Amino acid sequence: MPKYHDHLGNEFASKEDMCRYYGINSTTFFNRLKAGMTLEEALTSPNLYSCTDHKGIFYKSKSEMVNTYGLKYSLFTHRLRKGWTLEETLEISPEIILLRGKWPSFSLNGEDYYTYKCPTCNNQFVFTPAECRQHYLRHKYSGEINETLYTKTPIRKLETVTDHNNNEYSSLRAMAKKYCIAVSTLKARIRRGWSLEKALTTPPDKTCIRAKRTLNAQNKIQGSSGK
Repeated sequence: MPKYHDHLGNEFASKEDMCRYYGINSTTFFNRLKAGMTLEEALTSPNLYSCTDHKGIFYKSKSEMVNTYGLKYSLFTHRLRKGWTLEETLEISPEIILLRGKWPSFSLNGEDYYTYKCPTCNNQFVFTPAECRQHYLRHKYSGEINETLYTKTPIRKLETVTDHNNNEYSSLRAMAKKYCIAVSTLKARIRRGWSLEKALTTPPDKTCIRAKRTLNAQNKIQGSSGK
């Protein structure tokens, strides 16, 4: 079985093992050799796409680092463009709300200041956005934080209505439409003490509707002639 040696004479069972030992991708290694690099350069040149986080942990790419922290790459780059530090960008979850939606209390030397009441220590501060993020991280690292106090308020699910057959509808209007009656008719019937089944399944009295329309028209005519 052939053996492979690096520039220092170390022996490896395969080129893939040698690349793994030096922490580079085998495809990158072969491309470097094709580009004219020496064996030493191909093995030891730093990976342009590798990176380390604020803790010094090494990652093969930024995408790997971002995925490890549970972020989207678009959010990662957006935060960095906004002036967030790498630590703030990676450690603050997307669900956390600090100053989002707030208006600055005042500006000084081109810096916006916000009135902020911390949900953890219950103290009120006047912070810049960066100071607010650092204050949050201090609580997070101390372990005394309840992150649910910083997250979005869940949207209350709209109450549904059910008919006599236990079919669910998003609203009373939707249920009335399903049974081909006006929602005003349904409400009026329920107010009269009708059962839900009777209120939904009894067809509207069209003769009564026509009579009511005729009466309304006559009243309008009489009203206009009396003027």
